[in-house]
Amino acid sequence: MKSRILIFVITILVSYPAMLLPQPGISVQSSGGYTSNVFGNYRTLPDYYSNFNIYANNDWLNEDHGLRVYYDGNVTMFDQYRDKNYFKHEFGLSLYHDLNKNGDRLYAGTGFSNRKHTENYKWFELFESFLYVNTRIKLMDQLYGYAGLQVTNRNYKNLDAFSHWQSMFFARVSRFFDTGTTIIVEADLSSKNYITSAEKSVIEGFPEMITVGDGQSRQVVALFRMAQALSLTTGLSGQLSIRRNLSNSVRYLGTSDGFYYSDEEVFNDVFGYNAREFELTLKQKLPWNMKLSAGSMLNLNEYNNRLALDLEGNPFPDERFRNDNRLSNWFMLEKTIRLSQAVDPMKISAGWTSVNNKSNDVYYDYRTSYFSFTVSQDF
Repeated sequence: MKSRILIFVITILVSYPAMLLPQPGISVQSSGGYTSNVFGNYRTLPDYYSNFNIYANNDWLNEDHGLRVYYDGNVTMFDQYRDKNYFKHEFGLSLYHDLNKNGDRLYAGTGFSNRKHTENYKWFELFESFLYVNTRIKLMDQLYGYAGLQVTNRNYKNLDAFSHWQSMFFARVSRFFDTGTTIIVEADLSSKNYITSAEKSVIEGFPEMITVGDGQSRQVVALFRMAQALSLTTGLSGQLSIRRNLSNSVRYLGTSDGFYYSDEEVFNDVFGYNAREFELTLKQKLPWNMKLSAGSMLNLNEYNNRLALDLEGNPFPDERFRNDNRLSNWFMLEKTIRLSQAVDPMKISAGWTSVNNKSNDVYYDYRTSYFSFTVSQDF
């Protein structure tokens, strides 16, 4: 009940000043559902969940530039495992500036977010700040180039050993064809530096903190994406990406009780493995203002120097490294309903997702599926 009251108060505080400023915008979204494996691990514990989100912004727009200031508030709550409830608040600003009449544009932005948890998960609270600059250049008709840099600081106030700086540079080329085909090629270079030494103490209650490698983590990602319009109402896209570590220095917590979500960064760092990812997505417009999307993704993750463990936390006799093969399937049905000409249409969606994570580390070998129902409205 206290969480719902706080959501109502935040809504009023954000909505009132937005009404006083020119060109404001507010988006409210509410969703709920059921998951068969709330922690994403071998224990397979189910629960119902609900999520509330409010996004408020104010825009100042001119002929060749624009500025947005925004607030993004989110709360997630669970029916049985209420210790997992958390809030997240983000404030930021973004801007763009047209460089010339050719359509070249510069983008930039900055912001910070704060994630608050219950007492049992207080060690997991995170303060994050970020800054990005990128540009879009028209190389020729229907051919665009993109490049940019983002720097992020993540500060775990109760897990100092995991606080770090992370930077990512990307370069992308997009080609559009009159046949309805789009081809995207992208390369990313990322790095991660921990702020404190690995000997920094961590919170009690975990068997150990495992450190793999020394110094800086660096990783390169190559991506190829192709999309094709099959008709005026049907589109198909496929994506292949390859992730490779150039240098490896990661830390992660060990836990054997299974009451923490296994995909969070402090348990499963993206810099800790090489990967190949394959994705296929179909989008279909339907009658009565409805839209269907469905897809599959296969992730093949090979971990660097991370031993697979049994449920007692011991390596296997052959000292094998952890390998995960994850297959995800999903579909979502969305419908728009216009209640008034004065506001944007309301969006209602229902979705289903299944995940099968086959791992030679017993803790991470699991299946899960979840259903969700979402209502969103822009003002």
